[in-house]
Amino acid sequence: MARAAGTVKRVTLELGGKSPSLVFEDADIDAAVDGSLYGAFNNTGQSCDARSRIYIHENVYDEFVEKFIAKTEKLAVGIHSVRQHIWVQLSIKPSWTQ
Repeated sequence: MARAAGTVKRVTLELGGKSPSLVFEDADIDAAVDGSLYGAFNNTGQSCDARSRIYIHENVYDEFVEKFIAKTEKLAVGIHSVRQHIWVQLSIKPSWTQ
């Protein structure tokens, strides 16, 4: 960062990933599920801020996990622009036609 500052370069620092989602007891569970799904599966999880862990308050754990699994089972793999219901994009071009 010090080297970049001397010549006013833009700098992005990678902080190691492993970003968790936190679900508190008073959370809107449906919104937490949607946000956690997006955080984990957007761009096939190939992002430095992709969610790799979810910490859930014990009082809402069962409800969250049930809804999370139900939505995860409905995810389709493919190119997002081809069909509206697809969340996950493939990064490997030959796979786009499959």
